[in-house]
Amino acid sequence: MEPRDLPFCIVDIETTGLDPRWHEIIDIGVVLCRQDNFEIIQEWSARVQPLHIERMQPKAQELRNP
Repeated sequence: MEPRDLPFCIVDIETTGLDPRWHEIIDIGVVLCRQDNFEIIQEWSARVQPLHIERMQPKAQELRNP
């Protein structure tokens, strides 16, 4: 199998803010796609319960609950 025939993953995370030392991941999403036509093979997502929700920045809260 050629490398171009292998699927690829797109990963997205949402956090409680922009500082990785202070803020936490709250959402994770993964999409597995074909390389040749970007057809979606599989999708997965999860919400993560943060330990310190009080640290969430207001803008992150807006994005989480539009």
